[in-house]
Amino acid sequence: MKYNGVVQKSKTVDATVIVGVLGVLETNFGMLKGLLGEWYGLSYVVLAVVFYILRKITTNPLGEK
Repeated sequence: MKYNGVVQKSKTVDATVIVGVLGVLETNFGMLKGLLGEWYGLSYVVLAVVFYILRKITTNPLGEK
């Protein structure tokens, strides 16, 4: 089964929604820094890599889906 995305049928948009929700949670509760400890800063690099990969595998603009 191929995953085509939930929000606007886009994997990239889904990922940005997840990051946005995590950002709100982190701002309000500060859970990630305690959970990730020394890896906290690296988590931003991982997110950047995820978005890069999603962009590379996304070939059509949202309007053409």
